[in-house]
Amino acid sequence: MRIAAIVAAAGALTAVTVVNAGSTTINLTREVPDLDRWNYPFNATPGVRETATSFAAFGVDFLDDHDAQFLLGFLTDQSSADGVGVVPSGLGEARYVVNAAQVTVTIAIGGVFDYDPTYDALGTYLDPADPEFVADSDAGRPIMIFGTGYRNGFGIAPPFMPFLETTPFSFANPAMERVRNAFASDYENGLPRDISNSVLDRLEIDPFAIGVISSGGAELPAGASVPAESTVTFDLDVNDPDVQSFLARSLDAGNLQLSITSLHAASGGPGGGDGVTYPAYFTKEDPLAPAFGQAPQLSLDVTVLPENPADLDGDGVVGASDLALLIGQWGQVGTSADFAGDGVGADDLAFLIGAWG
Repeated sequence: MRIAAIVAAAGALTAVTVVNAGSTTINLTREVPDLDRWNYPFNATPGVRETATSFAAFGVDFLDDHDAQFLLGFLTDQSSADGVGVVPSGLGEARYVVNAAQVTVTIAIGGVFDYDPTYDALGTYLDPADPEFVADSDAGRPIMIFGTGYRNGFGIAPPFMPFLETTPFSFANPAMERVRNAFASDYENGLPRDISNSVLDRLEIDPFAIGVISSGGAELPAGASVPAESTVTFDLDVNDPDVQSFLARSLDAGNLQLSITSLHAASGGPGGGDGVTYPAYFTKEDPLAPAFGQAPQLSLDVTVLPENPADLDGDGVVGASDLALLIGQWGQVGTSADFAGDGVGADDLAFLIGAWG
C-alpha cells in the first residue's frame, strides 16, 4: 500500500481521541487555594482579607466595568495537605485532556442579592435609553468564572513574573481603566482577551461557567434571595476549545489561576455608600472557612496522554515502521495501535498519519 494513498484516505477522516496506549487519568482536589485575592483597585490588604467581593462600576470613567474581581490560584503539580492528586507539569499542552473541572466558593453575607443561574446578554447591562438596551427577563445577575490573563510582564510560568497575593494591582494609578496586572479573560480564540470593560467595549463575553447556587444541598430557585453559607459551584465548560486550551496551558505550567466576576451594581459597600448588594465570598484567610469546607475549592479529572502514542516502535519518530505495525494489528482490539479503543481501523490510521514525522 503506497503512503500517498494512505495519506489521501486519512485526510478525509476526523481526528481520534486517544483512550489507551498508556494514558493516565488523575483526579485532583484542592480544599484550600494557594492564592485567593480580592482583585480590586482600592484594596489595601491584598491576599489577607477574610472575604472578597465581585461587583460592577458602570459609567465611572476611571474604573473597569468588572471592578471587583476574585482571583483564585491552585498549584496543580504540587502535593497538598488539603487535597489529593498531583498533575505533573511540563509535559506539553497537547498531552493534557481535562474531562471535568469544578470550582466552588461560599457566600459570606446572606440576603443581599438574588440568584440568577443564566447568562445575561450585553444589552441587559446598557442604559435603558441606549438603542441596544434589552430588558433583563429575570431577577438578579449571574456570577461568572473566567480564566486569568496578565499584563506588564506577569504570567503563570517563566520567563514571566508570578502574580501573587501581594503583587501590586497595577504599576499605574489603580483608579484607571485597563491597568490591572491580572484580569478576567474568556480567552477568545485562544488569546487572553481582557473582559474587564465588557459593557463599555460592547463585548458579548464567554464565561467558562455560570455559578449554580445551592443551600442545604439543593439548588436555589431562580430569583431567590441567596442566604449566607450558600455554595456557588462552577462546572467549567471543558467542551469549549478555549476553556480546554486554557486549562491545558495552566496544567503544563502547574499553576491554574481563575477569576470570578459579576456585574452586580455597587450601590452599597466599597465605592457605593452603605450596605452590600452584591456577592461576598469567604477566602482561605477566614479563620473558620477552611475547617468548614467553605474556602474556595478545585476538583479536576485529567487524562494525561503518553508522549506520542503514534510512535508505536518507540524510536522517537512516527514513520513507516509505525505504519507497518498498525497495519499488522488491523481489526484487533486493545493493541498499541488501537488509539480509540474500538479496534484498529481507519480512525487510528488517520491519527497516525496526522502525527507523521
